[in-house]
Amino acid sequence: MSVTTAPPVLDERGERLKEALDEAGLASGLTDGTVLAIARGLCDQVAAGVPEEQILDTVRPIATYAASVSGTALSGDDAARRFVETTVGSYC
Repeated sequence: MSVTTAPPVLDERGERLKEALDEAGLASGLTDGTVLAIARGLCDQVAAGVPEEQILDTVRPIATYAASVSGTALSGDDAARRFVETTVGSYC
């Protein structure tokens, strides 16, 4: 019986993003696939000129969850803002 291993979800750029999110206290509890999907969605929204407040509203639940699982004492708004800033700076 052979076991096949799925290829990694994150490429080099995605790995850098996940490391940056981890350093910001926002990666715990998020799978690689989730990080990648969120990053792509955020970058698409930024490129399309979606208003910042709307982008923050989109990511706030995920960022709040990641911050709480990481034990980071950030409010939902601060977690969302840091998540967006980190993603734009590291991935987009």
